[in-house]
Amino acid sequence: MVQDASPVRLHDLYEPPPVPFGFEAPGWYVLGGILLFAAILFAILRIRRYMKNRYRRDALRELDGMDPAADLFPQLFVVLKRTAIYAFGREEVAPLYGTAWLCFLEKTGVNVHMTEYRNEILPAVYSGSSIDPGIQEKILSNAKQWVRTHAG
Repeated sequence: MVQDASPVRLHDLYEPPPVPFGFEAPGWYVLGGILLFAAILFAILRIRRYMKNRYRRDALRELDGMDPAADLFPQLFVVLKRTAIYAFGREEVAPLYGTAWLCFLEKTGVNVHMTEYRNEILPAVYSGSSIDPGIQEKILSNAKQWVRTHAG
């Protein structure tokens, strides 16, 4: 016997209404609190870092005000010494002078090259002799580089 191939009539599928999105679940409040805490902590750390580096900005402002064509010494190294004392402490920085001071600047800065100009710097600082303006500009550039990059 052959069965009738009539289609089977099924009822329509029942679909529940879509779940509305909302922030009523407690997990959202926890996540919001964590994000708020992280944002406040980030802001506090940035403000502290900004305040901590004020001495760098002040030193750079002083160095920017110096004219490389004029006689920079010893004012340039007064600014560097004051900045180093603030960053590293008086006990470590105060006894340094001469080549040891220039080596300290190179050791604590990134891409700072002061010892290669030691034959020009030391007589200018300690006896007041003049330096070629081109070399003074390079020394000033190294001083600014040290202020920006020293790890203190």
